[in-house]
Amino acid sequence: MQNIKPSQEKRFLKYYNKDAINSTVKDMKIIDYMKENNLGDHINENAVTYYGNTLTYKDFFELIDTAVRAFKALGIEKGEFVPISSPNFIDGLVSFYALNSIGAIPNMITPMVSSEEFYYYLSETPAKNVIIFDESYGKFRDVLKKANIKNTILVSPKTYLPKNLKVMKSVSDFMKGNVNKIKKSLQDSNNPIYFDKALLMYAKEYLGDVSSADYNFDDTAVILHTGGTTGFPKAVLATNNNFNAMVHQYESTIGNIKRGDNIVTVLPMNIGFGLCNNMHMPLRMGVNLVLHPTFNPMDIYPLFKKYNPSTFMAIAPYFKGMMKDKRFDNIKLSNLKEICYGGEAMTFEEIKQFNEWLMNHGADTVIKNGYGMNELISSAAYEHYVGDGQYRTIPLVNSNIKIVKVDFDKEGNVIRSDVELNRGEEGEICLTSPTLSKGYLNNKEATDEIFRVHSDGIRWIHTGDYGKIDEYDGLHHLGRMKRIHLTIGDDGAPIKFFPDLIEDCIMETEGVEDVAVVGIPDDEKSSVPVAYVVSNLSEDDEMRERINEQCQKISAYSRPIEIYFVDRLPQTTIGKTDILKLEKDAVLRKNQKDSVKLKKL
Repeated sequence: MQNIKPSQEKRFLKYYNKDAINSTVKDMKIIDYMKENNLGDHINENAVTYYGNTLTYKDFFELIDTAVRAFKALGIEKGEFVPISSPNFIDGLVSFYALNSIGAIPNMITPMVSSEEFYYYLSETPAKNVIIFDESYGKFRDVLKKANIKNTILVSPKTYLPKNLKVMKSVSDFMKGNVNKIKKSLQDSNNPIYFDKALLMYAKEYLGDVSSADYNFDDTAVILHTGGTTGFPKAVLATNNNFNAMVHQYESTIGNIKRGDNIVTVLPMNIGFGLCNNMHMPLRMGVNLVLHPTFNPMDIYPLFKKYNPSTFMAIAPYFKGMMKDKRFDNIKLSNLKEICYGGEAMTFEEIKQFNEWLMNHGADTVIKNGYGMNELISSAAYEHYVGDGQYRTIPLVNSNIKIVKVDFDKEGNVIRSDVELNRGEEGEICLTSPTLSKGYLNNKEATDEIFRVHSDGIRWIHTGDYGKIDEYDGLHHLGRMKRIHLTIGDDGAPIKFFPDLIEDCIMETEGVEDVAVVGIPDDEKSSVPVAYVVSNLSEDDEMRERINEQCQKISAYSRPIEIYFVDRLPQTTIGKTDILKLEKDAVLRKNQKDSVKLKKL
């Protein structure tokens, strides 16, 4: 009897109805897909709320059309790369849709980058016009000159605030100490102009058509950047259909979000999970987008209290912060229907605690996880809750997963294949989806390494994650292959240790708030684990003893040889633990320690 592989059998389809299984995403531009569902009777419904200032879809569409006129008057053309480096401001979001209408390509860049990194991005995608956060202008001014930028459009937290709002700490924090610096820096070079002034000055100069430009199916529509947790970020080339397919699949998966609901959005627009799932998706679905610009878990309570959202999507630190925020003690969350997280995984214990917290606050839902990466816009799989604390991570309706055989050479480098494994066997996780992007800009080697057409004729992405599929077609993520390290066991044979599993073990220790485990080179063992721990207890020696005792539950070769206590774990610009930085720190500490030993000898 022929052995049918999981990706061929697709048992996961039993979770979807026939309409969802047979449906396909419409071949449309991002802006047209969003507009299509909000015309006619829906045009006067709420679209975006920013600090209490609400725009209807009619207001929002008119603002986009005005931006299209202004941008065309400034000379922005179809196919032109235009960097957007903006927090979650209305003018940044409007700019994204306006550029898509023109056929220009928004290059989504975090405002947190250094001037050197910003220049790299400008060099990677030559630009004539940029849209940036006004507070960043002083930092980027010399770079903009060097890159010969013609027009700099400034976005600001103040642009669409209600007129009667005079004092606001979260917004003033953006501007503190920078107002005079900005005013001074605006006096020189490359025609900087604020977004709202650009609309007033230039929109009336363009009297031509503002309808969406034609496009080809494979045209790049957006550039996103990888997280950079284990290396330098790469530019991901995403299409209109990639974005729309993500929304389409979630519409088929999440049936309890309704038109007129509120979603609180805090994730930044420079990542796919923020821009597509937290902004484009609710706007397409007729859900009012409560747009918040600051990336701070302590801002969540007033947003929940005021807007009573049905939907909230974020990363793990937000949910940990919500549980600690005593202001939530007297608030009911009965309207909350969908709450999910992406990025770094939460431990089983953290998920259990948060679900109990939700239940105690009257929410009839549980937290779920989306699995994916920016190369897939955000996710290609989503957790289904099956009761009794159990989840199954299955592909989104038009996506698929396979586990393929993978080996490592003597240096620990990955040897990839497209040989699909059976259920229960461990290997590399591969994904395919209509959200699968075109690849990386100007990086054919990296594109060819992970975007591969397999012998089944289907294009898959090799995620770099190690995992398996169970008998229910549920995906089990076991860790990053780049974070899977080869060490030498007591018998002299090479064996793998998994930092993710060590972290899960350490997190069970009382007093541990956060942990990250990295592998560092070792002359005798090839590689050894080192743990960085954030503790709410000050007795490091006692905590170290507790952690070491807890680690007796795992194999000896997986026990950290060093435990370093830190106030917090370093973060990348999108809020993930900066593993690369920790690896460098661990090697530096080891070298310093070895140097001391040598001096003593």
